[in-house]
Formats: sequence, C-alpha cells, structure tokens
Amino acid sequence: MDFHILTLIPEILKPYFNESILGRAQKEGGIRIFCHQLRDYAANKHQSVDDRPYGGGAGMVFKPDVVVPAVRDIKAKHGVEHVIYLSPKGAKFNHQKAKELSKYKSILLLCGRYEGIDERVLDLVVDEEISIGDYVITGGELAAQVVVDAVSRFVPQVIGNEEAPKNESFADGFLEHPHYTRPAEYEGLKVPEVLQKGDHKAIGKWRQQQSEEITKERRPDLFRPHVCPVYMALVHHPVVNKNGELVTTSITNFDIHDLCRTSKTYGIEKCFMITPVEAQQGMVRYIKNYWMEGFGATYNETRKEALDEVEVAASIEETCLTIEKNHGSRPLLVATSARPQKKTISFNELQALMRSGKKPVLVLFGTGYGLATEALDQAQYLLEPIKGSGNFNHLPVRAAVAIIMDRLLGR
Repeated sequence: MDFHILTLIPEILKPYFNESILGRAQKEGGIRIFCHQLRDYAANKHQSVDDRPYGGGAGMVFKPDVVVPAVRDIKAKHGVEHVIYLSPKGAKFNHQKAKELSKYKSILLLCGRYEGIDERVLDLVVDEEISIGDYVITGGELAAQVVVDAVSRFVPQVIGNEEAPKNESFADGFLEHPHYTRPAEYEGLKVPEVLQKGDHKAIGKWRQQQSEEITKERRPDLFRPHVCPVYMALVHHPVVNKNGELVTTSITNFDIHDLCRTSKTYGIEKCFMITPVEAQQGMVRYIKNYWMEGFGATYNETRKEALDEVEVAASIEETCLTIEKNHGSRPLLVATSARPQKKTISFNELQALMRSGKKPVLVLFGTGYGLATEALDQAQYLLEPIKGSGNFNHLPVRAAVAIIMDRLLGR
C-alpha cells in the first residue's frame, strides 16, 4: 500500500516512518511512504502557499491555486485512489476507519497548517475529512503519522503476526485484556493461575471476561454486548403498500435524524438509507453535509456526531457490497416485519449470533407496509415481531427501530 503525504515540513515525518515496524515494512515492500513538499507547487518566486483570509481574521489560509494543482499532480503521477484532509472538522478516526482505509492501494493525506485550507480545495479534490480527536494541534503532520501507523497495521506483511491486529484493543469492540510475562511473581503480585495451566479454552474465556470488565470500567461508551459489527438499513425499496403492491416510499427528514441518533446511541457502525431514486439520494447527502460541514455543524455538535452515521445506497445489494468491502465478508442479513413469518429467529438467538463475531450483521427495516417478499427472501434470518400489550400492530418504523436495537444492544 502507498501513502502520500502533502505537507510543508516533510523532514519531520521521515525519522518516525524510517524506524521500527514501519521502517522494516518499507524495506520489505509491504508499504511505501512518500512525503511531498507543498512549496514545490507554488508558482511565485517566494514559494508562498498561503494568503490572508477573506473577511478578515487571524492566521493565514492555504491557497487553492497551490493545493489543487499539487493534489491533481500527485494523483495523476502515482495513481492515488483516495484524498483525505486531516482536520478537526472531520469525522473522528477510529479502528474501523483504519481498517476501511487499508483496502485502498494508494491514499493521499493533506496536512493543514495555520488557519486551515481554502474551502474550494475541499470541494474540488478532497474525498474525505478525518480528525484524530476533539482537540487542535499545530498542523496535520502528527495526524498523518497516526493515520499511516494505524492503517498500516492492517496491511499484510507489516505486522509479523497476522493475528495480532485481530486481538488488539478495539478490534472486537473491547479494550484488550491484561498481559503478563515472567517472573510468575513480582513484589508479591502473581500472574493469574489460569494463565499458567495451559488450558487454552479457559485462557480464552478469562481474557474475554477481562476485556469486557475493563471496557465497562474504563470506556463505558465503547461497551457493547456484541462483538461483530452491526449495521442497519431503512429500506424504501422494495417495500409494499397497504394493498400489498410493490412501491418505493419517500425518505423523510425525520427518518434521517431519528435513525441516526438511534444508531449512534446503540453503537451501530452505519445507518443506511436505501432508495433507487437519485433525487432522494441527493437529499440525504445534502442534509448530511449541512450538519457535518454547514451551519448545522457548529449549531448542534451532537447532531453532527449522529449524522456522521448515515450513508445512502441504491439497493440492499449495494449496501451488502459496501459492508463486504469494509470487513472482507458479506454481512448476515436480518429482516424485520410486523407480520408473523413462518420461520423467525428470536432476539436471544440473534444476540448469540452477534456475540460469535464471525460476520457483520445488517438489520433491515421496511417503510410503508413493510419489506416486499423479494427483500425478505434475500435475508438469512427473519427477526421475531415486536408484540405489544394489545391487538394493535402498526408501530411507526422509527419506534420499532429503537425498540429492536435496545433489545439487541442495550445494556
């Protein structure tokens, strides 16, 4: 895998990249890291890359007529597939995002400085903005090092033991278990007896228990009662109307906001809105952009965090392919319905599947009068219906989503 970094100070990056695991990986051909000097693309004699911001204010802003040609030149010469701007306004970088980026053959990391970068650069050549945390640092170079290091760990030949990344903190949703080495006792503290007996089944059980307890105590925000990635999708086609006819329903603003908040609350990986209608797809992207980068991003930061969950797809199949690209395996499809079905899986049975961690799970929710037969037939499992206290059986889908996710993933 190739990493390209566009920066004002490439010399501070190289010492870190040339040592230890990353240095060895480059020598062995597992990864290649290229640092590009932004000033090389400045056309003026002083090699200036920035200018004062329109409207006034402190600091300087990177010029679009320097950065855009630089990015385009690097993409053309080196076959870069994905361009990332490292910014505190971006989506928060995590274990899953590192794994996702490792699927690319070549990425370009754009390091900002000063007050940032001209917005037109983002519009013209940037595919994604990423933040390494809710704080501000002097420039994007440290963030670039973090991203390269984390992503590289998923590239074959970088880590000597291919199983190691699968057992690290965050790999299965939990923090890592404690580690011990010799001596067996030190200053009165002993290695747990279970680790010394060689019973690998008991050791595995102990490590899993320790991981769950540590995660609950130190990072309760991460704790989930499942270990496989869980996705959900609100399907607007294929669904049926009250006459059982195949229709396409409309996405509403409430769908997007409410389901994203539910998704974020229960640790769902992504919430997909599925529709073949391009205008509806565009509406979803417009609303997400408004809350991620527009006025909404500063007006309501928690809503921004929730809206980062939403993705749009044209079909159930396209959704499955996206998830497969992220995880290397096709998701288990679980359909939901208010109508009793011939063969269903219980909530407890589905939780057991989730804890097995073998494959990602995609839970499908239908709009209108429910998922059409062709959608139900695609699913490997049909979840048992929600049952109220009476005979009325027509919950709003947003309520059904919240109830089902709470039963599956709530503490």
